[in-house]
Amino acid sequence: MNKQTIIGNQFEGESVDIVDVIVYFRQRMTKLLLTFFAFFFPFLIYLLVAPTVYRAEVYFLAPQLKDIQPLNIVNTVNAVRQFDEVSVDDVYQKFLTNLDSRNLRWEFFEQQNLLEHFKTQGDLGKYQVFLEEFNEFLVVTKPESTETESAKIHFDMTESDTAAESLQAFVDFVMNRTVIDLADGVQSELDATVAFLENEAATKLKLAKLRREDYQQALHEALVVARRVGIRSSDLVSTNKTSQSMTISIDNNGVPLYTRGVEVLEAELEVLKNRENDEAFVSGLRNVQEQLDKLKTIRIERNSIHPARLDQRSVVLDKPASPDVKRILMIGFVLSLFFTFILHLAWYFLRGIDFESK
Repeated sequence: MNKQTIIGNQFEGESVDIVDVIVYFRQRMTKLLLTFFAFFFPFLIYLLVAPTVYRAEVYFLAPQLKDIQPLNIVNTVNAVRQFDEVSVDDVYQKFLTNLDSRNLRWEFFEQQNLLEHFKTQGDLGKYQVFLEEFNEFLVVTKPESTETESAKIHFDMTESDTAAESLQAFVDFVMNRTVIDLADGVQSELDATVAFLENEAATKLKLAKLRREDYQQALHEALVVARRVGIRSSDLVSTNKTSQSMTISIDNNGVPLYTRGVEVLEAELEVLKNRENDEAFVSGLRNVQEQLDKLKTIRIERNSIHPARLDQRSVVLDKPASPDVKRILMIGFVLSLFFTFILHLAWYFLRGIDFESK
């Protein structure tokens, strides 16, 4: 009889006939099957008792330029300074970052009162439940190229309807919060510019008043001098060319104010005294006021801002996320077959050793 050595007996140097092993296994077929099912049974039990977890998914694409146009509306009317341009990528990255924000997830978890939907063991606190049952199963998948590929967020939960509703509500919540953050940022810059221009206008008016008062003081002093030297009018100065002490060219630039004469000085003082508003005489004030009027008319249309485009709203996949029945059955079958073979092969060799020892 041809023999093939499988395992040598290290004490007596004997070999094992493979045919004998096969015959041995055939004779113990019932025990083999029982052993196999003993190993396979726990996998079946797991499939029966394991909760079915459903997965809801949402896909999005980057927004288009028209979706963020309201964020750049200030630059279309503001000539004082240019605001930083808000790009599509800036808005989309802000949205994806907010999806991963633990702070926003916790705020949503509390607002929606999701604690009652999770069955927990032990005395886990509310925040611990949030971490282990909600945050861990809310997963964002970001593409390498945000321009051409979709981003995805999925949520696993034992209640399929609640999973889909909660996921869509969370996405809407994050979109709204992103719009608020972006719009508030632009509004903050807008308010700061308005405050700057209002302060500039107020400063111009204040300085104009001070300059007018200074000029009035100068006119008062010039009036005193004009009275003392007897200059009633500026014509007197221009006609008295024979007087060496009074040879003065009538030129407003660099010419003493008293040369205007008492009549002109008194008239100008009277006008300045009765002036009620300096705005018409302030250089650059109207330009500032024009910019203020333009900026104050700006309204950021938040409803027209979309930080992402929904490529697919929240839907629950037909196939549960877990347990994976096919995979578990396949793993259980292979492992049970392997351990059954190893166990009965060990019994075969142990049987031989017991037989020789008797």
